[in-house]
Amino acid sequence: MRLLLDENISYRVVKKVNTYFPDCESVLRRQQPGLEDRYIWEIAKAEEYSIVTFDEDYADLSQLNGFPPKIILLRPVNLTSQEVADLLIRNLESIHNFLTNSDEERGCLQLFDFNKF
Repeated sequence: MRLLLDENISYRVVKKVNTYFPDCESVLRRQQPGLEDRYIWEIAKAEEYSIVTFDEDYADLSQLNGFPPKIILLRPVNLTSQEVADLLIRNLESIHNFLTNSDEERGCLQLFDFNKF
């Protein structure tokens, strides 16, 4: 499960989740900030990552272009780094099933932190 955190998610999340997601990387640690979503999409596709983001534009790209890459959309958008890490870890099984099931017809998985609503 290769996860690429979009630039709107702190690179600090990588360290917090690396035990559970050892192939997790941050756009911010790899590239300059301010990259267009389409460029990040192409990086993820070429390098077989799934994108973790708050940005609904990636879900739109998935609907237009199909997948890969698959998208993990986090809600709400105001989560701290620790809350993002906790949400990913709590949903490890769902993420694994979403990313590895070859029969999966969805390109986007939404994860909700209901404590923040």
